[in-house]
Amino acid sequence: METLILALPTPDEAPGGAPTGPTAGGIWPLIIGLIVVMVLMPMLTGKKDKQRRQRVKDLKKHDQVVTTGGIYGTVISFDEGTVTLEVAKEVRLRFKRSAVFDIEAPGDSAKAGSEAERKAGVKG
Repeated sequence: METLILALPTPDEAPGGAPTGPTAGGIWPLIIGLIVVMVLMPMLTGKKDKQRRQRVKDLKKHDQVVTTGGIYGTVISFDEGTVTLEVAKEVRLRFKRSAVFDIEAPGDSAKAGSEAERKAGVKG
């Protein structure tokens, strides 16, 4: 009985025998790419975070803010580490100051709220 063996190229080799795939150029392009990403990411994200921290530091009474949990409120009082927000009439919540995610201009949020109420047909 005769056995027939076919010599087929493996998936990591091209028909000519040259390697293909992730090892074709070596691992150096991957390492260089990771280093570039690791250097650029802190530079790009650091600027926005620094601006946000400065805005939170300059927090004033009656500012409209959004917390990291998505709660909208008005600053009633604050001290070095905490901020008290009024989220509804006579409903006040106390947060760590670092929980303030974004600060809106008082005129912008009042205008947006009144426009939404007008579209919804709410009279107040």
